[in-house]
Amino acid sequence: SVQVRAVVERACAGTGISSSVNVEAGEAPAAIASCLTAVAREAVSNVLRHSNANRVAVELVEHPGFWRLTIVDNGTGTAPDDTAGGMGLASMEERVRALGGTFHAGTGQHGGWTGFASIPRPERRPA
Repeated sequence: SVQVRAVVERACAGTGISSSVNVEAGEAPAAIASCLTAVAREAVSNVLRHSNANRVAVELVEHPGFWRLTIVDNGTGTAPDDTAGGMGLASMEERVRALGGTFHAGTGQHGGWTGFASIPRPERRPA
């Protein structure tokens, strides 16, 4: 969770894009934390490369059964397809799905771009 805040702030540093990061989550298992951090980094990177946004908001919330990561910008650009030099949307979705989660990205309800990832909490023991 700390990594998500750090990668977003690092990505936006010196770009003229202001970021707000809200983390309401404790430590996630390493594979999940790594996935969420990578998706946050790539999503913000896409905002910087493809959007004329000047603000991006990232929220990571831990619920009883899952973690939810939301990335929203205020640009007018549309979500890019796979882009050279980055994971791209398909790769982000693949990583999230590998952990049993879901990933959606597209134009937000108020314009801008929204990315959303949800990853379920692993079962503590087989049923």
